[in-house]
Amino acid sequence: IAALATPPASLSLPRPVEHGIREAPLTPIQRWFFARWGDDPNHFNQSLAFDIDPAAAGKVWYAVQQIMRRHPALSLRFRRAGGQWVQEAGPPAVDLVEIDFSDVPADAELVLYRRVANQLQASHDITEGPLFRTAIVRFGRQRRTMLLMTAHHLVIDGVSWRILLDDLQDALAGGSGASSAELVRPTSFLEWATRLPERAESSAVKRQLDYWIGVARSKPPLLPLDLERGPNSVASSRTIAVSLSAEDTRVLLQELPRRFAARIDEGIIAAVARVLAR
Repeated sequence: IAALATPPASLSLPRPVEHGIREAPLTPIQRWFFARWGDDPNHFNQSLAFDIDPAAAGKVWYAVQQIMRRHPALSLRFRRAGGQWVQEAGPPAVDLVEIDFSDVPADAELVLYRRVANQLQASHDITEGPLFRTAIVRFGRQRRTMLLMTAHHLVIDGVSWRILLDDLQDALAGGSGASSAELVRPTSFLEWATRLPERAESSAVKRQLDYWIGVARSKPPLLPLDLERGPNSVASSRTIAVSLSAEDTRVLLQELPRRFAARIDEGIIAAVARVLAR
């Protein structure tokens, strides 16, 4: 497999220094992760694979480079300091290899691909990196090309993938020339992680403490049932589909965010909660 993999040219990027922050405490979910998986933290990842245009390989190299620039959290490293885990900005070198199965027998391509995918997913090292790895895989017999991306769960989740894929699409649409507009870098994750405990200790949050403790201790009511002793199975389930009018859709898309500073999904969830609480 190593003989089939071709490493890219040097794509090392400048080490990110965002607002002078190179190191930050763990976020609450990261502390949970190390408390539960601290004995073997390296192999805990998520991955995606999808077909791409074979002619777009050059653009993929550029697009991944732009993603690494925009999201320095993909280059995070984790180390112990004073008996505690901390996170720090790592060197954001792009880790992308190209694997060509053109000379591999057709009946062996899938077996080798699975082996490559497993190796990539098992190769994350939270201390030394990388925590985000990509591979372009060419299937010669099948005449298809796939992009495989794998990332440690410490630097990505289900919501983050959607953002990452949108940015990847934008970067691919921008081409690979020097004149292409680069993706704008968002707020630093390390800065957010640093400010989070400060916010948690603020007087504004502490005033809400009693309320949220009460919510956590309260026993929520059960969802209403049409049949108290009816079957509780997939076979007995039904799907009811409804649609909104053009005017209701306009209100949801335009008026709700403007008047209440709420996202569309928040409005829909609130409506469902009100119905279930009747």
